Amino acid sequence: MYKNIKYLWTVILIYCCLFYCQGQSFSIESDDKSRINAYFLSTENNLYFTTESAQKSIFIHKIDSAGNGLWSTEFKEIRARNNSLFEKHRSNKHVLTESNDFCFARNYIEDDSSRFQVFRLSSSGESIWSKGFKYSDAKTISHPTLFELENKKIRVISSFKNVSKSNIIAVIDLNEDGSLFESQTFRDEYLPNSKVHETKLSNSNLALIKNLDDEPRSIISIYTNSLNFIDGLSIEANLTDIVFNNGKYYTLGNTSNYSINNFLNDDGTSFPIVLCFDEELNLIWSRKIDLLAQWFNTSFNILGNNIILKLKGANKYKNVEFLITINANGDIEDSHRFTSNTLFSTFQPVGLINKNVAMILQTDTLVGSSKKMIRIGEDFGEIGCYLDDFCLNIEDVSVDVAEENHQDLREIFAKLDTFSFQNEIEFSGFEKKIASCIDNFPAFPVPIFSHTDTICVNDPLVFENLQNNGADSVQWSIAGSSIEQSNQLNPSGIVYLEEGNYNIAQTVYQNGCANSYESTITVLKAVSDFADYTIALCSDSTILLDVETEDAISYLWDDGTTSPEKLISTPGIRTVEINNESCTQKINFNVEAFDYSLIENNLGSDTTTCLEAPLLLQPTLHENGTFIWSDDEEQLERYIVETGYYELKTSLNGCSTSSEIFVEVDSCLNKIYIPNSFSPNADGVNDVFHPLGDDFQIVDFKVFDRWGNLVHEDIMPWTGSRLGRDKCPLGVYVYVLNVRNNRLNVNKLFKGSVTLLY
Repeated sequence: MYKNIKYLWTVILIYCCLFYCQGQSFSIESDDKSRINAYFLSTENNLYFTTESAQKSIFIHKIDSAGNGLWSTEFKEIRARNNSLFEKHRSNKHVLTESNDFCFARNYIEDDSSRFQVFRLSSSGESIWSKGFKYSDAKTISHPTLFELENKKIRVISSFKNVSKSNIIAVIDLNEDGSLFESQTFRDEYLPNSKVHETKLSNSNLALIKNLDDEPRSIISIYTNSLNFIDGLSIEANLTDIVFNNGKYYTLGNTSNYSINNFLNDDGTSFPIVLCFDEELNLIWSRKIDLLAQWFNTSFNILGNNIILKLKGANKYKNVEFLITINANGDIEDSHRFTSNTLFSTFQPVGLINKNVAMILQTDTLVGSSKKMIRIGEDFGEIGCYLDDFCLNIEDVSVDVAEENHQDLREIFAKLDTFSFQNEIEFSGFEKKIASCIDNFPAFPVPIFSHTDTICVNDPLVFENLQNNGADSVQWSIAGSSIEQSNQLNPSGIVYLEEGNYNIAQTVYQNGCANSYESTITVLKAVSDFADYTIALCSDSTILLDVETEDAISYLWDDGTTSPEKLISTPGIRTVEINNESCTQKINFNVEAFDYSLIENNLGSDTTTCLEAPLLLQPTLHENGTFIWSDDEEQLERYIVETGYYELKTSLNGCSTSSEIFVEVDSCLNKIYIPNSFSPNADGVNDVFHPLGDDFQIVDFKVFDRWGNLVHEDIMPWTGSRLGRDKCPLGVYVYVLNVRNNRLNVNKLFKGSVTLLY
């Protein structure tokens, strides 16, 4: 199963490329903007490539590993014949020999017959020889493929149809000087309507893949170097490529018939498939890549123990290009998608070469090419500059495989004309541009970031060179900082409170992939223990700020003074920078005029209070304030029960204020006297009955005779009459008296008897 998360190794390769690729990668454009068709790396570490002009000329270019031009040679037909037409030359049909001679072939039609040319150039660009070949009954354009054999021989394999529309495969072996060594021609009567793909395998065998036009079926035939048949297979799939690696054959194709009509007509779908066989062509596994498209153009290459799949697919009006690494077990190790700034343009992988030149890219569109080549050296990981991770799934798929035997291919006689073909050689330059990954290619989200290597405690951490824009989501791990975790694209407000070494990691989630990048940061001890804080300036007072610090080498206040001490007498912000050999610490002191409303209390005017109802003092104070009573009372709120002066001192942030009050405490109980007799005889002495005393008032006053009859009900004194009319007889009477204490504001009930006398 494909590993969704690629950790530090992959990201480091991408990181290195993004910041160093400018010196290692370059782009080139030929003078006539022609398309790049082939590419070869010589043993000298130089690069050969071919382009083709609109006039059908072929250009051969040689550049060094830095992209500097060594030479360019143009080949074009000089015979003035109206019925002669060169056919567009094909990619990957050329060969660079071990001696660095460059051989290539091209097709042309003359007198309604198919012909082809073979050219050999020296490593210095000089034309060694050119040969033209034709078959007497060939009527369609041949597609010659070149291989190098032993003793510097060149093999040319060409497939075409003859006048009877038979499928013909022709093999020509040429000596080093271009002379004919041997020729063989085969007619494929078994598959008359097929396309043929020829491949020379790493074990020196020759593989022919034949595709049927009308169904997804392919025939694989394996031959020795001397064209002796080894084995063959029939596979219900459309195969296009085959490689041999570590004793196994790997084939690549798709599940539809090989027709671009699927794409143009917007019908049918297809999946890319990879099959693995042992050396006896026994099927080991067959896997399907979960990428649905309507049409595919694919190719293989080998990188170490893995195979590299270059996949160019299309849905209508949209290109999809992928580079996929598959291991020997059929599992995806890595997968990338080529990105583009426009809907119709992509960066198409032209091919892989080897570890020294990892990748060549060419911009491509649905309607043509923009003729640019990008060379990426010197490590396969550097393609991270240009590729977007795209995590794909691969799963088993059932593919019908049957044995095939093609030993009955019948050899036929073919007429072979050999002649020299003189060419006009001209030199044409090209334009080289240093390619910047970031500037010339569309950005895709990667977890790369940068920051200063060293930071001081309490200094803000700032990320730079972030490239996570457009990600589905991100996750930061910033251990030991004020923000341990964050899912913001660019988290801010990050500081470290303690010195030490810390790891920082970002994971970017995109296209089902999770890519991570980690870095470390060293946090140095702060210059001092001071930090920004606010200071209260009391009225009519000053503050001495002293920031003297061990190991500090300089101080600089905002007014330019350099002493560690600063005397402050007015409010405002005071700033000082303290420097040691490693860090600079900036400290802000916010000096504010103290707000006395936080601690001010008015205990009130001097007063008198009752002992039975003590005075409650309820001053208020800020939660961080402190207080002291003059009599050492520990509670802020208190009852006053003794006569005296009381002072409260309150403090906050070094500022204080005080308030005082004098309280006289006395008993407020009533002293009431109620007579036990009275004589209403108008002698001026004891003529009425009522209570005597101070600071009270009668609330209710009732008098009853011995039988319980009410004789008086009034707050006024009793004069001895019955309800204010007749005189009552002498005798004893009962009273009920309700009296209010005016100082305590409470009532008291008295009951007793009084004697009426005359």
